[in-house]
Order: sequence, then C-alpha cells, then structure tokens
Amino acid sequence: LSKLFNYERYNCPSKHGKFYYYSHNTGLQNQNVIFRQASLKEKENGEEFLDPNSLAADGTTSVSMLKWTEDGSILAYGVSEKGSDWVVVRFRGADKQDLHDVIKGVKHSELAWLKDNSGIFYSKYPHAKATVGKSAEKHEYHSLYFHRMGTDDEQDVLIYDKTDSPDNMITGTVTEDGKYLIIYVRSSDVPFNTMYYQELSNHKKISGKIKPKPLFDKMDAKYMYVDHDNDSMLILTNRDAPMFKLIRISLKDGSVSDVVPESKQAVLDYALPVAKDRLLIIYLEDVKIELPSRLEYYCQLWSPYKMVLAGNIKQFKINGPHVVLFEWG
Repeated sequence: LSKLFNYERYNCPSKHGKFYYYSHNTGLQNQNVIFRQASLKEKENGEEFLDPNSLAADGTTSVSMLKWTEDGSILAYGVSEKGSDWVVVRFRGADKQDLHDVIKGVKHSELAWLKDNSGIFYSKYPHAKATVGKSAEKHEYHSLYFHRMGTDDEQDVLIYDKTDSPDNMITGTVTEDGKYLIIYVRSSDVPFNTMYYQELSNHKKISGKIKPKPLFDKMDAKYMYVDHDNDSMLILTNRDAPMFKLIRISLKDGSVSDVVPESKQAVLDYALPVAKDRLLIIYLEDVKIELPSRLEYYCQLWSPYKMVLAGNIKQFKINGPHVVLFEWG
C-alpha cells in the first residue's frame, strides 16, 4: 500500500490576494502542506505557507475548513488533533504570522467572513466540552455564532438557534457581495434543510440573536444558495425534482419560478456564478461530469458549449470574472 500511495500530489490552486495557494504532498506525508506562488508558471517554486505536519510529532494533527477573507489578507483554518471532529479555529495573515484570535470547541461548521474582515460566523454546540479523539457524548442544539476579530472567543455571540429542534444542524454562509447571511438548518433524520436569510447592512451592531427571514421553512427538500440580485435569489433544489433544478425565489413575495428545469437524463450537480452575469451549469451523468453550457444570469441561454470529462471533478475554483479552475480524477 505504501508503494501505491507514494506519489507526488497537488490540488487545484485558488487565488487569494497576490498569491495562488495549493496543497502538496510529496508522497507519504501524513498531511498535505499548503504552498503559494505569485503566478501559475510551471517553473516557479512554491513557498511554504502552512505545514500541518509541524503541529504534531506523530502527524495526527490535521487542518481543515480553510476560509480566506475576500482580499486574501487572512486565512481562517481549523485544527483537529488525533482524528477528533472537534476543531480549534485559528487565523493566519498573508505575512505567514498567526493572529491572536482563537475559536475553541467548533464542530460541524462552515466559516463565513464578513466582507470587511471584521468578524466571522461559525457553528458549535453551546456549553459542549471538546475532547481529543472521538466522543460518544450526545450534543444538542447546534447553533450559529459570531466572532468579532480582536476579541476573546468567550465574548462570541449566539446569533441563531432552534430550541425546538435539539438534533438539527445549523450553518451559515455569506453571499459574495457581503449583503446577506444565508442560514441552513439541516435535519439529522432526513437529507433535507430549511433556509433563511438576514441582511448584514448593520453587522457592526451584531450583539445577540437575529430574526432572519425564511426562504424555505419546510423540511421537505434540499435547498442550496447559488446567487442573488436585488430582489431575488437563485436556489438549487430537488423539491419536486429528484434530479435537481435551479429556481428563482422572490424576496418580495416568496414566489418561485423554474430557471433551469430538471433534466431526466442527468443530475444538475452544481450551478456556479461566473463573469458577473453568467452561470456555469454542471451535470453528472453516468459517472461523468458534463459542462453543457454557459448561461446568462437567470438563464437566458448564451453561447452554448458542451465539454464532457471522463471521471469525476473533485473541486472548482473561480478566481476573478473569467477563470474557472478544476481538477478531476
């Protein structure tokens, strides 16, 4: 097995600030190392940015949940010890120095920055104690919190929970323009979720629980945010569409209309906003990923183009208005 795994590996680069960041493994390293370089020129030597292998002598400390600020000045990253699913979130500047901020006891979380880098949203169980390794202890009331940069995590604010649903999971994401906080509440029993949104125009005054507006408040399907304009949002869903479809929901009256209808031959796997007014629509068909077209905003068909890739696309990175990077295997 060691011979099979002993080969050099890179992942898809993504640009943050002045640098392209990527992970690399020489072959048998316990953890991938994060490198960066100023361009995508093949001959340029990458500079080491973060090596998880240096965090523990036995190599069992891992790094996950990487989330950059929009300007690429700060990386939030989660540190887990000895296979534990408890995470300590730390912060590293583009100068390769860690900030003083630390968030402990994070679990089953996404990370979402405010657009001005002043704070970050994350999820955890209230009053739960982190343990090394796996724990059989039952935790309830997973909740969404807000950390203001430059403060102690004991001052972090509980902003959203569901006291009537102790087993649900709550996570949040911020729209690309920083205008909205999108909140997902996921069921532990069925693969469905509800969705809510909150304007962030007064984010400097976040000091307690918020009252987000519902987008979909019935746990009857999967709902995933894609993009928005001034008065509507694009949502990828399997509601009444097992192969998924793209819908548009009005923020004014809650009316819903189909944008990309369900295909009967392929699963609509991703919908990604690119080039400000375009969408990249990705279908999964017969163990292949198909990129059938680039579409105008809210799907006025534009310059149809189809590319079939044998295999499975592992990740996408969109940098700037025109560049889409992906890797497949």
